[in-house]
Amino acid sequence: MVVVEVIVVANVEVLEQAEIPSIEALIAKSQLRWAGHVFRMKDHRLPKIALYGEIRSGHRYRGAPKKRYKDCLKRPLLHEGEEEEGEEEEEEEEERDEEEEQEEEKEKDKDEEEAEEEEKDEDEEE
Repeated sequence: MVVVEVIVVANVEVLEQAEIPSIEALIAKSQLRWAGHVFRMKDHRLPKIALYGEIRSGHRYRGAPKKRYKDCLKRPLLHEGEEEEGEEEEEEEEERDEEEEQEEEKEKDKDEEEAEEEEKDEDEEE
């Protein structure tokens, strides 16, 4: 009988090991690149009018407004800042954990030294 061990690996770990960006990052990069081209276009060009234009007449329905393309362009930029903050917090936590571990090791070493000294004192008394 053959036993097969299954190892579950998260997509993020696979992407990090392969050193390639996620599909979301690739899409966001291409969208932002296109928006940069449109931004540099002259004002009379149709893509710039469509991207930066507003509706002059009509109304929007109640409820959450429908997403526009330029709303979707802002999302990766907003999430990027949140991820960086999260990464910084994780790094700080790791540093704190390492410091705590070092302190615990020092305390253990001190306890061991004290125990050895007590044993020596007891041996000397006998």
